[in-house]
Amino acid sequence: MDRMSDVAMSVGKSLGPRKRSPKAVDTSQFSGVTGAIQAGANRPKQIPMSAKNVGKITTKYGGATKFEKNHRAIDYTQGMGSPVGSWVGGKVSEVVTGKKQGDPGFGNFVIVTDSQGNRHRYSHLQQGYVPVSVGQQIQRGTVLGLEGNTGQTYSLHGGSGAHTDLRIRDLWNNYINPMQFIN
Repeated sequence: MDRMSDVAMSVGKSLGPRKRSPKAVDTSQFSGVTGAIQAGANRPKQIPMSAKNVGKITTKYGGATKFEKNHRAIDYTQGMGSPVGSWVGGKVSEVVTGKKQGDPGFGNFVIVTDSQGNRHRYSHLQQGYVPVSVGQQIQRGTVLGLEGNTGQTYSLHGGSGAHTDLRIRDLWNNYINPMQFIN
């Protein structure tokens, strides 16, 4: 069995018959592993990062959303409560928490500044779990939080709107297509 399956099995056993709140897991995007991680125990600190495990890209760079005609980010999802890993190593330069779904803007987010000065913002993280702090040096794959739906999120198909909005700005404040860091 792979490492994530082992973690999910042990977490599932430790949770026992505990009931999950309907708000804790988006059943339209539920998987046993993310559900177990969402519930609280044994959250990973590091995850593998590759283009094949980015999940589903729901809005491409330059696409349109309800809030932007020219979306300068990619939106991707692996399901509510999935760990969100950094696509680059660098320094955590900003952490915003305390936001909920429907609040204006990007909700809870973490910004990682890489060695070239690019600022990578991971937005819409869940409330209550951001395991990094400002000034912390991190590696590619370091978990920054859990996928959520804080801030202005929505779903066209009746889901929770949970996703990660990844947008990158360079030293001159120009946007960069995040796919170059994912590929």
